[in-house]
Amino acid sequence: MTWDVKLTKKTTKQIKKLPEEIRTRLHFLVQEIKQYGPERTNRPNYGKIRGAEDCYHCHIKKGQPTYP
Repeated sequence: MTWDVKLTKKTTKQIKKLPEEIRTRLHFLVQEIKQYGPERTNRPNYGKIRGAEDCYHCHIKKGQPTYP
């Protein structure tokens, strides 16, 4: 089973402005979610947003600047 990952037009435009390293990390995260689903317990700084159903948050990179 594969999962659908939907990005808004705004998000797609913002991704183009990110540094190449961060875009690569994001690409791998999206591929991982498509293959294994949204609950990624193997990634640091990734978790469910409290109070929101089926909503997750991840920092792509630790330190400054972060890319939520």
